[in-house]
Amino acid sequence: MVMSKVNICNQALAAIGEASIRDFDEGNKRARMCDRFYEATRAYLLAQFDWPFARRQKALNKLAEPLDWVPDGVFTYAVPADCHQPIDLWPEGSLTEWEIRGRELHCTLDSEKTPVVLMYIQNVTDPSKFSAQFVNLLSVALAVRICLPLTQDKELTKTLFQQYTVEKTDAWATDAAMGNRHLANNENPALDSFVDADFSLTAFRTGEYS
Repeated sequence: MVMSKVNICNQALAAIGEASIRDFDEGNKRARMCDRFYEATRAYLLAQFDWPFARRQKALNKLAEPLDWVPDGVFTYAVPADCHQPIDLWPEGSLTEWEIRGRELHCTLDSEKTPVVLMYIQNVTDPSKFSAQFVNLLSVALAVRICLPLTQDKELTKTLFQQYTVEKTDAWATDAAMGNRHLANNENPALDSFVDADFSLTAFRTGEYS
């Protein structure tokens, strides 16, 4: 079965004991809540981890006129339009200081001497491109978000959040085990900010997170 937004939302609705929807224009509360929370939840989860299905890398274009002032020896590059979450720079990796300002990347690497390549998470919106782990986690996360508005059941919301926490760890452990890029960079995946995300149930459910 080709995965779709409605399929994922129906998995979330089933988890809280609600009937399925056919589309987001049905005019009922189930469809409205799914439509309201789906995109924010997808974007949030996508930015939280180095998902293999969304990994991309691209050589950056140097900007002749950056928006902000930069000191001598610092170069400015345009962030790719499809970049959802920057991960690291190649070839220097985490050994090079770099930062993002808006849609610009500032670093000390000069592309005239060596290509400056950004590794990043692409803003994948097509559900057919999601991994099975991401689909499962997204449906559980969405269930947490829509449970209270639809059921007013705080205990069920709490239970779903606990399930989300467990399945998040499993999904990320599975995807983090693909390849050895972390080891090549002498990084411990358990200490990666993409893996070690800490947020409360209230912040997650309402979207009030930083």
